[in-house]
Amino acid sequence: MHIILGSTSTIKSDAVEAACHALGLTVTITTTAVDSGISAQPVGRAETERGARNRARGAQAHAPG
Repeated sequence: MHIILGSTSTIKSDAVEAACHALGLTVTITTTAVDSGISAQPVGRAETERGARNRARGAQAHAPG
């Protein structure tokens, strides 16, 4: 499985890799810098989720094919 992560954070990519490993998945992770479109320190769940969705959409735009 190939995962494109909308962040270049080593902490985030390590967390994704560990979660996938715990599920028994073999993955390749590609990181890409994507703007979350929210403040650097989000306040509350809604802003955090909005930033995550924005990063996911941005990562999809960098996906090959």
